[in-house]
Amino acid sequence: MHERRWALALVCSVLILALGTGMTYASLSKEETSAQTEGQLSLDVSETGVIEPPYIPDDLVTDVIFLTLRPDVACRLNVSWWSGNATLSLSAHENYTIPLDEPCEVSITLIEADEGSARISYTYVALGYRIPYLYLAVPGAILCLLGLGLLAMSFTRFLMERAGFTGAWLR
Repeated sequence: MHERRWALALVCSVLILALGTGMTYASLSKEETSAQTEGQLSLDVSETGVIEPPYIPDDLVTDVIFLTLRPDVACRLNVSWWSGNATLSLSAHENYTIPLDEPCEVSITLIEADEGSARISYTYVALGYRIPYLYLAVPGAILCLLGLGLLAMSFTRFLMERAGFTGAWLR
């Protein structure tokens, strides 16, 4: 009877430990995702337009954020955002990508254009990932600790019984 008790405790502790490890591992899984907005600005010389960042959910961890501009005519633009400013001379239908540190409003001022006005197409992209099963980390860690404790106790009990120690104080 005693041998079955420690064997049952050993098997249960290994199962609890495996379940906790599996839950903890599952909590680390990531889903690659992105947020994007596209549009056009029609600007006359000396006119300024503002590009809003895409909606980024709270659980999205952003890795890369960039804004791609493409004018329909050759032009010069002053582009300013939260942490920077750039003056760009672009050819017609040329793509120019600006890396951004974080999602923020971007102001674009048309300095000069071949035809006095320009239509600027833009794509604002935020690439990142979500960790949808993060809530499993805490119960998984608790099960791992519980499984390790039971495993240590049952294995100690097994060694004591094999060595001939009665272990009356453990019962």
